[in-house]
Amino acid sequence: MKTFYINKIFFCLILIVTCLHSASATEVILFQDSVKKTPHVLTADELELFRQRTIDKINEVQEYFSEIASSENDMDSRKLYMDLSLDHFINRGKDVNMEVSFVKNGVEKRAYRPLDAYLQKLATLPYAKVVIKASKSCVVSNFLKKGVDENGKAIYTATATIYQEFEALDKEGETVYKDVTKKTVEVEVREVKDLFGTRWSVLLGDISVAQTRTT
Repeated sequence: MKTFYINKIFFCLILIVTCLHSASATEVILFQDSVKKTPHVLTADELELFRQRTIDKINEVQEYFSEIASSENDMDSRKLYMDLSLDHFINRGKDVNMEVSFVKNGVEKRAYRPLDAYLQKLATLPYAKVVIKASKSCVVSNFLKKGVDENGKAIYTATATIYQEFEALDKEGETVYKDVTKKTVEVEVREVKDLFGTRWSVLLGDISVAQTRTT
């Protein structure tokens, strides 16, 4: 148990460093505006910077998913990766749904799961190692103003299209299943409160399947 808490502190420190490293100049400027309580509407240039942050965030989440699914990691480590991945989603994934798919005997099967149930399922997959990554470049649509949140702050939304490669390996390192799935990811840019105060941030929402094929 002591090791678990030490590991959790370590992962939290990594997360803080990662956030500081990956935050764009735009996010820093917007954070300063929030501190001054100056109303801020995102400009076209700022929204363009958030498109790149969206791509980075999706790639980070896919890396976390791989760690959650790999039995090479103990359960305490997987739970830490679950916690880190939730920080990338709207309201820590409480209302986020994940559509999953797989191909069996040439037939594609799909199902919707709440994000937390999806993560729990990932952690119990019977594979020695799982690799989840982008097989093609992620494409993000233009951000459009959706409206305002409960505090009157503007919310911007976009849709990201990704091609996600899923590969499962056995203990000998042999591939036992592999597919590529085209998915759409709902994205929001809104103000959030975290360790650094109030700032604008990219958050992911529902993820849906467009098509799955085995490779």
